[in-house]
Amino acid sequence: MAEQHRQTKDYFWYVVIFGTTGAALTATIVGLKEGAFAVYPHLYYFPIIIVSYLYPRRGTIFSVLLGGAYLLLTYAFAFMFPASVTADVLAAGTVHFYVFVTVGFIASSLSLKLNESEAKFRDITENSPLGIYLTEKGKFRYVNPRFAEIHGYGPDELPGRKGLENLIHPDDWQVMREQFHKLDAGEEKPFKALVRTQTKDGRTLWAEILGSRISYQGRPAYMGTLMDVTELKQTRDALAESEARLRTLIESIGAGVLVVDPVSHLITDVNPAAAAMIGAPKEDIVGKVCHRFICPAEEGHCPVTDLRETVDHAERVLLQADGNRRSIIKTVVSVNLGGRPYLLETFLDISERQKAEVALRESEKRYRTLFDSASDAIFIQDLSGHFLEVNRAACDLLGFSRDEFLKLNPREIEAPPFQGLLMDWIDEVKNGGFLEMMRGGRSTFDTVYVKKDGSYVPVEISCRFIEFENAPALLLMARDITERRRMEGIRALLASIVQSSEEAIISTELDGTVVSWNPGAVAMFGYTEAEMKGQPMSRIVPPEIHHEMIEVLERLGQGERIQHYETVRLRKDSSRVEVSLSIAQLKDANGQVIGTATIARDITQRKEAERALLAFINEAAMRLRHPVEIVHDQLKELQQQVAKGEVTGDDLKVLLSLQIRNTEQIIENLNYLNRAILQGKKDIPDSQWRYLTR
Repeated sequence: MAEQHRQTKDYFWYVVIFGTTGAALTATIVGLKEGAFAVYPHLYYFPIIIVSYLYPRRGTIFSVLLGGAYLLLTYAFAFMFPASVTADVLAAGTVHFYVFVTVGFIASSLSLKLNESEAKFRDITENSPLGIYLTEKGKFRYVNPRFAEIHGYGPDELPGRKGLENLIHPDDWQVMREQFHKLDAGEEKPFKALVRTQTKDGRTLWAEILGSRISYQGRPAYMGTLMDVTELKQTRDALAESEARLRTLIESIGAGVLVVDPVSHLITDVNPAAAAMIGAPKEDIVGKVCHRFICPAEEGHCPVTDLRETVDHAERVLLQADGNRRSIIKTVVSVNLGGRPYLLETFLDISERQKAEVALRESEKRYRTLFDSASDAIFIQDLSGHFLEVNRAACDLLGFSRDEFLKLNPREIEAPPFQGLLMDWIDEVKNGGFLEMMRGGRSTFDTVYVKKDGSYVPVEISCRFIEFENAPALLLMARDITERRRMEGIRALLASIVQSSEEAIISTELDGTVVSWNPGAVAMFGYTEAEMKGQPMSRIVPPEIHHEMIEVLERLGQGERIQHYETVRLRKDSSRVEVSLSIAQLKDANGQVIGTATIARDITQRKEAERALLAFINEAAMRLRHPVEIVHDQLKELQQQVAKGEVTGDDLKVLLSLQIRNTEQIIENLNYLNRAILQGKKDIPDSQWRYLTR
């Protein structure tokens, strides 16, 4: 675009030069014809001066050529019209020729010098690291490449199109306006302002702008420089913020900080922590000599400046305002503040630390006592698989000494099927990141350890990540679950027995709510486990004997165990079943009663058999009664006859033999009844079977 503008400008001046040159030659011809010799030579100055200014290296040549053309026309007309073109005209023409050449030479020389000066100025401005601007009537008339580059524009995008107001941040434009008003009011001193400017792509920069009022082409204008100080300001702001943070840090840290002049030993600054340790306000400390004030050293015996000692984290004594002494850890270093050397003293009160160390030793002692007295085995290992510490229970559990443990790898105490289980878990947790590992890396699982003698012991491992001696570690607590495994086996066996038993086995809470209901109970009462769980036991008790439950619970509460308690219960179909109950208390591990356990046996058939047997015995007794009565009556009659002498000896023998046979039959019937009672229903006659099947 700039090239196009330059070409357009050249075309314009070419037209002007050709026009003025043609006009001068035409006027010369006309003037020579008409005899007007005084005006037309002056027309030659216009093209000569224009060419010499615009094209200084060609100005002299152009003036010679144009002057020669003028002189040639003059002599030509003198030859053609000798009467009108006299010798004076020819002489004047020759003079004009030399004047034209002189004017061309002088104009070209001046133009060359001006161009050189402009080239130097432009070279300076074009290559300046500062942005340079010239603004007039609110628009840029000139900006150097650096100015345009700072704001992201091309060199020709700003002149004539935008002004400073378009680049200055709206919040800062008022500052610039005030500066321009001061210049317009006669302020001669250039202004300097720190403002924000906006780039073409919308970024905000910090810039330092200098400006002054000048005259540009006879009109007031403003010229100045602009420097991008964004990074410098950010650095300054960061430095100021850093200094503020440092001051805040020094003022807020718990360590005492003193600044001392190494020559005069005057205290020049002190932070609140140091003032608190000394026991005096800051104004009473600053300006005082440190000897015999805060430092016990005598004047001339300063450990740092006189004795050349290195005080680096050394235990020293701090003198307090009340005359007491306080033990401190002190460090002294040389620093440069404002171009001057100073001593920076920092110190920490170690009296609390000493107390903490005592408390820590006591805590470690308590920890060791608790650690070694714990009933569970405790192991501490690093994340690479090395034991760091074990307690006494761990040694007792596996049979290794502490020293032997610290030489073992955890894999060496794991049974073959379980080897590497723990380390695999550690690797899995570590992959999630150490922070998450420390927050949630904990697990409980069962495994098997190998004792020193080669025997196995099942253990329950509870492990979590801890920090041990400033490094991540794993804390494992191992509990011998041999007895638990045995009890689990027993419980499993008991559960199997309960589930396979044909008898109803029911457990309830103290309020009679059903907790468990085995298949035997389902078969006996018709209710499924889901139907009875959570239901009251009274659901299967006939209403007229609900009081029995209260009596049974009272007896159980007194510690009595109910055995073979015969009663009646209801089935789901409302039919009744005769049962024999055995009821006992259920207790937890602490011996507290938590419910009852009931075993119910169906005795319906047994009861029916008993009733049938009693009926059989009753009928048998009825049948035996008549023969016995006959024997009784006959014996009584025989007794009377003997008393009266009505019976002979032979008759008596016959009668007694008859009664003996009757008696033997009765004895045989009694023996049969006895066998029937002892052997059960198998020997009960069919005539009595109806009692068992009714």
